[in-house]
Amino acid sequence: MNRALLLALLLLPACSPLRGLETPRVSLVNLQFQNITVFETSAVVEVRVSNPNPEPIAINGASYGLLIGGTHVGEAMSPDRLEVPALGSVVQRAEVHLSNLALARNIKSIVESKHFHYAITSRLYLKTSKGEGKVKSFNEGVIDAKDFTPNTTERRVTE
Repeated sequence: MNRALLLALLLLPACSPLRGLETPRVSLVNLQFQNITVFETSAVVEVRVSNPNPEPIAINGASYGLLIGGTHVGEAMSPDRLEVPALGSVVQRAEVHLSNLALARNIKSIVESKHFHYAITSRLYLKTSKGEGKVKSFNEGVIDAKDFTPNTTERRVTE
């Protein structure tokens, strides 16, 4: 291999159009179930896209993979253009189709343990003053059933 080609291959990653851009953070905000069939559940997922950069970014489409208990259960895609201000955040809604078979594999462990792990993988197609490109991000968390137990404290009001 000639030296010029080798040097070009080594320098190529350093010339990335999004070099110096900190990856936006994506977190799960809400999941609203809509239609349930035998094999699939339709839902609307809301995600918060946070821009840690001192300049605005434009997202020209995104896809979000949802995992529950380590199992991929669905993918949400949005072709919408989304403007995220510098050092700010926005909420995006996208339709997701969840596999009931994949969800069913986790139901027993969720019920028995009273908590479950979730994760969201994201692919964002960005446009900034530095250029265009695709970035990936990953965010995870745990939902514990005890955090959603209604408060049963009784209060009496006297007149």
